[in-house]
Amino acid sequence: MKTVAARIIGNSPGSNGRVVLIDRGTGSGIQPGMAVITPDGIVGKIVSSYPTASNLLLVTDPAFAAGVLSQKNRVHGTLKGTGNSNAIVDYVQNEQTVELGEWFYTAGDDRIFPRGLLAGTVTAVRPGRTVKEIFLSPSGLQHGLEDVLVILDGDHKPIPDLPPPNQSVHLQPLPAAEGATGLGSDPLNTATNTPAKASTNTGGAQTDLDREVERARRIGEEQKHVFGERGRGAPDFNKIPENKIPDNKVPDPGARPATAPPATPPVNQPRP
Repeated sequence: MKTVAARIIGNSPGSNGRVVLIDRGTGSGIQPGMAVITPDGIVGKIVSSYPTASNLLLVTDPAFAAGVLSQKNRVHGTLKGTGNSNAIVDYVQNEQTVELGEWFYTAGDDRIFPRGLLAGTVTAVRPGRTVKEIFLSPSGLQHGLEDVLVILDGDHKPIPDLPPPNQSVHLQPLPAAEGATGLGSDPLNTATNTPAKASTNTGGAQTDLDREVERARRIGEEQKHVFGERGRGAPDFNKIPENKIPDNKVPDPGARPATAPPATPPVNQPRP
């Protein structure tokens, strides 16, 4: 559709009026009777136009009317303003089915709004004396009004079908940790279809849990223990591994292990 962007620059002085002033007029090709929308839905129609400004009648004004069609049950009705923040859908028979939360779209039979534009959702519906009482929340006014689009040349579109229930959501895989070769990027080895081993790179920052895992791994290696193998007891975690990692230091892969101190200090040494 061919549209012109405009900005709201003023409101009507009346307490019940729902007319606003926009900063586009006949100089921009705007004429009375043109539809006004936002990306969220219909807003209203132009009722008067001047060289540099125009009056916009909102969908909530009691003088507003537009043909609408429900999305699910294909019920025709007339959208009317009530003077407050809601609107109603009139001329719907009590025998027809309209559900709470159902979307209404423009029907295109009023020669103002093209077919297939969002009008709003049903907030309340109940049988009336002659026709159904259907209250609608206009979707085009949900996020306030500041900028609008005036339709210069409309294009009719079909009413969209209902979205399929329980749509699946695509999630990207978690990013691999810097320097990781296994668990961060691919939990399975695609070549052998076996769980990948965690990276033993200790060049980055480590947490207390990382240090405890590394300590348990080294104790198991020194005692030739295979974790997860049935029929074998747990290793003796009271033994300190020869290449124990200090709590406040990260080991250098190229550094040589420190020599262990003597088990017992010498006794009866003469003092200098």
